[in-house]
Amino acid sequence: MSIIPYLQRQAFGPDVTRAMGVAFDEVCSTLEIDRTGVVQPRIVARKIVELAQMGEHDPERLRDRALESFRAGPPHPATRHPPPASQATPK
Repeated sequence: MSIIPYLQRQAFGPDVTRAMGVAFDEVCSTLEIDRTGVVQPRIVARKIVELAQMGEHDPERLRDRALESFRAGPPHPATRHPPPASQATPK
């Protein structure tokens, strides 16, 4: 897979584009995107572009931070914080 189709309207230099491509390939491989279809490649690309726009240009850190975001997933219902006392419903 290549990140290039997902970089339309994005202006990154060749070194950053190369780093993003390496990170994209490694994240897709780690998450087995070709085989499971759980996460779509465009979502991976969007996350890597977001990180690069924030200034991260190291391929290993791009990969690690993108993987962290996909592994974290949505918060588990049991870990949600209760509403503040001012918003709690009376018994």
